[in-house]
Amino acid sequence: MPCPRGALSVLAVVGILAACDNAPDAGPTAPQFQLSGLACKPATVQKLARSVFGNGTPGLAAAQLITTNQTANVAPAFTIFNEIGKKAAGGLTGQSKWDAANLTVQTIACAAVVSSDASVNALEDTVQFGAALDLKGAYAVRGLSAGDVADVKSHNADLSQTGASGIRPPSQGFREWQGGQTLFYGYPRAGFSNEAPATPSGRVAFDWFTVKPLTAATNGDLSATVGICVNVTSSGDAVKLRVQHEQTIIPIASFQVCPTTGSLRLDQGRTGPLTGLEWLARTFFAPTELHAASLLLTTSPGGTAKKFSPYEVVNPDSVQLAFGNRPADGMVNQSIPSTVPPAPITVTAKGEQDTPWEGVSIQIFGINNNGLKVPFTNSIAVTDSTGTAAFPLIASPKTGGFNLYAVTLAPQNDPDVANFAADTTSAGQRINIRP
Repeated sequence: MPCPRGALSVLAVVGILAACDNAPDAGPTAPQFQLSGLACKPATVQKLARSVFGNGTPGLAAAQLITTNQTANVAPAFTIFNEIGKKAAGGLTGQSKWDAANLTVQTIACAAVVSSDASVNALEDTVQFGAALDLKGAYAVRGLSAGDVADVKSHNADLSQTGASGIRPPSQGFREWQGGQTLFYGYPRAGFSNEAPATPSGRVAFDWFTVKPLTAATNGDLSATVGICVNVTSSGDAVKLRVQHEQTIIPIASFQVCPTTGSLRLDQGRTGPLTGLEWLARTFFAPTELHAASLLLTTSPGGTAKKFSPYEVVNPDSVQLAFGNRPADGMVNQSIPSTVPPAPITVTAKGEQDTPWEGVSIQIFGINNNGLKVPFTNSIAVTDSTGTAAFPLIASPKTGGFNLYAVTLAPQNDPDVANFAADTTSAGQRINIRP
């Protein structure tokens, strides 16, 4: 009887797989039957490698080096991953896909590696790798040599398909960024955003993950760019599209590797009509790895899960400002306090459906008793990953009573809100600035 599959906790999975450990390692016939156990089984790795690669191949030769020594298995494991990536360059289907997915998981079980995904539970993970090996998925090893800067792209990127995704490394390369060889894999996912979809045809979202040696240390001073390919028919449609990462709309960047019908980019300088596919891209920082000896045993002991994921192209429709910590009475030319000292005055920026918006420049100004606008000093701040802009040093150069307002900057000064209507919000109460 095959092992059951379902939404199980890690501990529950371990128990079930241990009970099934004596099951025969017959070739799998469906994704839910992919795993025979959490324990490293070199014979199973070799059997699957022969099925995936055939005899006399580099992939099988690497599999024949696999033992129960997880540290020694790292090098041949990445050779196996790399050979799978080559076979998956055009996407895999049918039994070949599931054999390669199972080989990936069985190899990981034998190697000292870490993952950026804390949700793996053994049974489900084979299905995830199957999605990564599909035409719309992505599966590639980078950092095998120094200076490796070849973009990672989903298998359908060269077909100009909506939803294609890619990662561009920092100029120093993947090895310098990730600290060694890394398996990048990903797949499209159902929409997770409350904001409007990128196009009337639906949502575009993608999950990215990594598997890397346990000893590899990410260079946190370097960052890379992730992009998603969407279908836009006019510049009017494109200019309002942004990328949401996790639960934050993130700042504009550019990423020109998706096949397009022109050289236009999604940025402040876009002019003229656009038809076809365009990359929308955002810069992100290196992930915080999870520290575990095996991907299959990861239980999120530390770090941030899924740092690479997920990404979705959205249309925030409008930028909505609101005061968080409101201003209080203060002294001229001194920092204006908030009503919740010692915290500073804050203003939040969100999309139409309340998604925090990072990278929005906000300015606070005062209206005096005569109805005249009074500029303040240190009055401009940019929202962080929570969509919050803080104003710890804002000060009034004049005494008197003021109503405070927050406003988005003009599009030429802040491309992140370009093509959206400017928004202004009131602090809601009058303050007095004394001599």
